[in-house]
Amino acid sequence: MRNLVLLLALLHLVTFTRSALGQSIKINEIMSSNSSAIADDDGDYSDWIELYNAGQETVQLEGWGLSDNYDNPFKWVFPEYNMKTGEYLLVWASGKDRRPVAGDWINGVMREVYPNISGTSLSNLIQHHSYPDNPGSFQIIKDKFEAPIDVADNYGQRMHGLLKAPATGNFIFWISSDDSG
Repeated sequence: MRNLVLLLALLHLVTFTRSALGQSIKINEIMSSNSSAIADDDGDYSDWIELYNAGQETVQLEGWGLSDNYDNPFKWVFPEYNMKTGEYLLVWASGKDRRPVAGDWINGVMREVYPNISGTSLSNLIQHHSYPDNPGSFQIIKDKFEAPIDVADNYGQRMHGLLKAPATGNFIFWISSDDSG
């Protein structure tokens, strides 16, 4: 029942402000019972809503509302965000209320380094008290999706980013690791 209520309520993406009338932001997809499809940055499987800008212009979403409560249509309010034409946006219904990071790491990769992580298993990193909210350092990598290797002992790292191809076309991506398996 909760999932049905969430699904119906999410369909009330509030676009009824003067600036939003006539815009073409669409709810493209809803995951109202996410148990294994897509994980958020913390590895949690929260419900999500995917928006799509089907229009011919960039739309400023600041002040738009999203809610699972008909009587409170602005339960969650979008921060300043320009949604470009043809863009898809995944909005997590996790209750974490995260906002985009200030700065210009969009179209780059955020590398976070977690010192004093012993062991060789991924679980050593994700079970450490500093992960994911308190990296020892971070850097923004603009020219490649590649981290330095063997820069220290006993550390873990996480990389994530928002990349936009410079041109339309077909692209091939490779992921590699120095782990055997």
